[in-house]
Amino acid sequence: MQTALANPFPFSDVGFLRQGDAVRTHDSLDRLPGLTCPTLISVATDDILVPPRFSRQIAAALPKAQLRTFPNLGHGYFWEDPTQFNSMCLDFLAEQTTS
Repeated sequence: MQTALANPFPFSDVGFLRQGDAVRTHDSLDRLPGLTCPTLISVATDDILVPPRFSRQIAAALPKAQLRTFPNLGHGYFWEDPTQFNSMCLDFLAEQTTS
């Protein structure tokens, strides 16, 4: 909460509502099979804002997706365990340069 309050560029009420509208109405799942680049998808198992089932659905639709999960972490898993998150990203990028 303190981080949100300290944000020098906070959401406006209108911006917050529009973001919610976009989240509820945007659906491009049917276009994902056309993406052929390697893709890293990560999610935390305890994320209540973006439940893991959505990440599994996206990973299943992408031909070259790798899905990584972070057990017992929530929506801000990249802040909760930045070392593990950064390591995952760097490992994925290193795989791409050696492939």
